[in-house]
Amino acid sequence: MPSEHRGPLSVLTVGDGEILGWSWLFPPHHYKFSARTLEPTRAFAIDGQCLRAKAELDHELGCDLLTCWAPVVEHAMEATRLQLIDIYQDL
Repeated sequence: MPSEHRGPLSVLTVGDGEILGWSWLFPPHHYKFSARTLEPTRAFAIDGQCLRAKAELDHELGCDLLTCWAPVVEHAMEATRLQLIDIYQDL
């Protein structure tokens, strides 16, 4: 693998209606990556600290959150894996 710095690397592309970010759900609750848009975008943010507190009080809500978000995380991991294979296959 080349050692020179190539600058920012896109590892996941999301489209209309797709979800980006789940760091709010899993400790240590810090973003690991940044994001940018290629065109004007409308997005909304979740108050993760508030939602985690509510899930702590209502374990059924917490279970529902994990059940709902697990496929989102799995989809993003698989898409990232495929994109990284595509990026590094020719090195």
